[in-house]
Amino acid sequence: MTLLSLRNAAMSKPEGDITPQLAAFLTSWAQRTRPLSTGDTVTLQGLDCTNPGPDTQDLYFATGADHLSNVSALPATLANQDFLCTDSLRNAFFPEIFRKHTAVNNLHLVLRGKGRFHLALRAHDTEGSTRLLGDTASSDTGAPLRVSLGADWPEAVRMSALVQGRSGKSRLDSLTWETAAPREAEGRMVVLLRTFGRTRDVVALFAKLRREAALGDYGHFLRNTAFVILDASNGVGKRDYASVTAGGLFNVFTYAGANLGGGGNMSQVMLHARAAFEQAGMTPDEVLLLDDDLTVSLESLRRNWAASLFRTDTTMFTLPVFRQNNHRVLWEDGSMWGRFAGGSISGKREVIRPRFLRHGRTIESTADFQDMAAAHYPEYSTFIFQSLPAAILPDMGYPAAFFLRGDDIEYSLRGRRLGHSVLSNPNLASWHEPAHSYGQEYMSISHGLIVNLCYGQEDAGTMVQFFLQRALSHLGVADPMGLELYATILEDICSKEMFLAHGFAPRYLERLAYFRGFEKKFEQLPPEIIFEILEQGDARHGQAEHHFFLYMMPDRPVDRSTGAKKARKSKTMRRDTASRIPLTQVILTNPNNWTQYIYRPQEAAHGVAVARAAARLYARIEQFSDQFDNLKDHYRRQLDETMRADFWRKELQERPETISLITSGQRND
Repeated sequence: MTLLSLRNAAMSKPEGDITPQLAAFLTSWAQRTRPLSTGDTVTLQGLDCTNPGPDTQDLYFATGADHLSNVSALPATLANQDFLCTDSLRNAFFPEIFRKHTAVNNLHLVLRGKGRFHLALRAHDTEGSTRLLGDTASSDTGAPLRVSLGADWPEAVRMSALVQGRSGKSRLDSLTWETAAPREAEGRMVVLLRTFGRTRDVVALFAKLRREAALGDYGHFLRNTAFVILDASNGVGKRDYASVTAGGLFNVFTYAGANLGGGGNMSQVMLHARAAFEQAGMTPDEVLLLDDDLTVSLESLRRNWAASLFRTDTTMFTLPVFRQNNHRVLWEDGSMWGRFAGGSISGKREVIRPRFLRHGRTIESTADFQDMAAAHYPEYSTFIFQSLPAAILPDMGYPAAFFLRGDDIEYSLRGRRLGHSVLSNPNLASWHEPAHSYGQEYMSISHGLIVNLCYGQEDAGTMVQFFLQRALSHLGVADPMGLELYATILEDICSKEMFLAHGFAPRYLERLAYFRGFEKKFEQLPPEIIFEILEQGDARHGQAEHHFFLYMMPDRPVDRSTGAKKARKSKTMRRDTASRIPLTQVILTNPNNWTQYIYRPQEAAHGVAVARAAARLYARIEQFSDQFDNLKDHYRRQLDETMRADFWRKELQERPETISLITSGQRND
């Protein structure tokens, strides 16, 4: 969901209730799903062949002499003595999730194909040691080739298959990790997805999943999975989703509703889904909360479904999230909130920022992901991908009434408080591109502050220090917009009227429109222009500096040799603030979209704007400190209120948008 697309929400008279239609859809779907019986063969993992290009082949299959690594579809042909090795990020098998959180008690590596093969199963521990767990060879009979493990497979390892062709043009049809079902299971999963302004992205995701369905046997998974999509975009109709329902590949129900932002829309679709579950007299086994702008493979979705089939506890599953513009770089593998970040090592929740785990790690070799073999429990996961047993939904309640940012943090922390931990499953992966703006900073800090108030912060000291530091940084470069941003955050927090209250969405839209006025001042400038401004500043015996638009360090401007598109990874130059020449010109850069804003601090009107904004911010810091205990009590009460179904029912009753069916379709089996 983009902030730019949050304008001009359509207004129309409410009509009907979507619950009966969704319940009828789910009833029909549930009657067509195929349950699992004890002893049934279940595929836990197949080959992911969705490599986007030649530069990332090694993320999918090991590369090397006589190795087949450019596998984009199955079947694949191996020449005599050629190898295919799955010791890679996307096709190694990490069994720890099954050991710790499921009843799975047997594993089978199974090769199906034509010709002669040698199949070896290897285990790699977190220190890089490798051992052979078993191997076997085939004749020309065409019978499946199998290496089996009992319940005592090694702890904290990743497993890989090494396949060698032993005849001319051996044809590999499939290579799968399988298990015999340890018990009966209905095996039903409902995927909840909400969107506003990204209809094309959602349709493109389903087009991608449709193409990938031809790469393997996904029939059982697709039959047992239903997608429920809330699209709150303006003017979306049946024609927009025609390609999704065409051909009867997916069980999908798409409807239009109110735009309540990311968190509000997740609560909205969850409210309707839970009401439909009750009316249909069925509850799925698993519910997957999915974002509208991620890239994920059908294989990852099937792997998550398989991991949830035989759960033994209520752990919520998530996955590693990589950068969309660089598939090798991890953005986060889950996170901590408010702790172990920004220099805080006390373990207390005392800072208003995340600690992204494994953040910025680049996957260049197996050494870069060997530690993923051990179970990894972050404190929270994002709604990019969060999978949880449906049975805990009544216990969990509904996500907080946050428009964007922080709703997933709060929901995860709430789950942990109730005893539902979070585990990142390394057998899965998604790609997503982060973004940031003044509006997103407003929501991130406001909601993060509320999360801290509600989850353990008992003293205002570190929060006051945070805002004092922000004040000093923006004063250091004479930036009134940053000062206004943080003053507005504290003003709205102290008012008690902006957050976690009925009618929240229009208030957010007003604030976001205000901050878009800041962003309109930015433009994309060629690097040579930036360099020229910085050089001329010195030539005129003044001081021109280049800084990031947020979280700048006044004594460390961006290196003048850094162009706009390199700002994200730029070096900084330390300045001696005691002998610093007065600033005559400042360039602020948003490294998320490579745009710049240029201003002259010494202009009289600019100086007055800085003084007024600073005075407003310092007054609000004092007010916040004085009211801290009262604010803490208020937001804890309000958060509890927004967890409840009655809050969301009332919120939707007061909205003017139509809630109506767009389209639905059932899988043809």
